[in-house]
Amino acid sequence: MKLRSIISLGAVAGLALSAAANYESPNTFGILALNDSTSTNLIISVPWVDCTNGSEATLVSNVVKTTNLADGDYLIYKVGNTYNSWVLEGSVWKPQAIVISKAGAETEVYSTAAADGLRVSRGSALWLHRANPAASKPVYLFGQYTTAEATTTITVGQTTLAANPGDSALNLNSGFAEKWTSGAPANGDKILVNLPSGYRTYTYNASAAKWQYVERTQGSSIGGTLPRGGSGAGANTINETTKDAESIPAGQGFWYQSKTGAGTINW
Repeated sequence: MKLRSIISLGAVAGLALSAAANYESPNTFGILALNDSTSTNLIISVPWVDCTNGSEATLVSNVVKTTNLADGDYLIYKVGNTYNSWVLEGSVWKPQAIVISKAGAETEVYSTAAADGLRVSRGSALWLHRANPAASKPVYLFGQYTTAEATTTITVGQTTLAANPGDSALNLNSGFAEKWTSGAPANGDKILVNLPSGYRTYTYNASAAKWQYVERTQGSSIGGTLPRGGSGAGANTINETTKDAESIPAGQGFWYQSKTGAGTINW
């Protein structure tokens, strides 16, 4: 076989790709190490295909290795409006029922397929929740390496979990528009990227043809002089600055919230 080793994501941010010893066979396997010790929630890419048949999508049970993870950690995979969920029990991903609250006290329960029976396509994304990130690094993803194209469909008015399956960072304001083989982002569409401190929201500004976000910093202002020489109390202020979106690293996923945008992204 050939081993494509190891893609390292420091805090799901930096990317380094190095070649390991190569053993000739029809398969080239890939290992992706996510070295994030601070994020409880990680949206991660499915970068490769099935190990035994490269024409098939990989199985959930194969792509996310349980090494370094702990009982109680769980995975979520969204297909359309349906969520699938697995909890880690004794090094095995066990399916969980999904309970959706509806109007009043009504609920709707959905079952999840076994992790070794549900396939996830390259370019899709998994949401990994870890109870203790510091003890679970790195997280290993595994599969058969491929550079085959992958697609993500964006539907009007829906929220899609997507990911960059390539081995280079995705610059939202340089090259991302060309990846849309049909349709395009629309004004007001949002991309949510997970950071250790929470989510950062990028909004598409059609007039500027850019993805941007608002950075908020807290300051203070001092009030005027009070009677008898007293001074006014400091008043908190929020300063807002609009900035262009940064690149999304390889291996990182994101939520795409469509306002009116629709089309197909070809990775």
